[in-house]
Amino acid sequence: MDVCIEAPRNTLDGAYTAEAFIKVLDPGAGFATVFNDTVLLPATGEGFSITSDLSAFQGLLLQTGFVVNGINANPDFEAALGGVAVTVIPEPSVYAALLGFAALAWVVVRRRRVA
Repeated sequence: MDVCIEAPRNTLDGAYTAEAFIKVLDPGAGFATVFNDTVLLPATGEGFSITSDLSAFQGLLLQTGFVVNGINANPDFEAALGGVAVTVIPEPSVYAALLGFAALAWVVVRRRRVA
């Protein structure tokens, strides 16, 4: 299974950095991190992606996201400090599974209406 994270927008003020991550946690070992792939988000306006092969971690918990590091900020100035937009893109088989579940739900609902 591959997971890809893309950030089409990083407009953070220069006092802050953002880092995207893909982690795998093992609930059988106290949710220990058994895989951690990170990428520093590039400067304002530049795109990026991080892709990890997670086929060796089937059955464990996947965590994706990003962290922002920097000085404490006053929420009143949030708009002036910029932001980050991150999108997680699952592999195509995840979309196929979701489409299959949606079709199954439609069949179940339709059968209940007919009965």
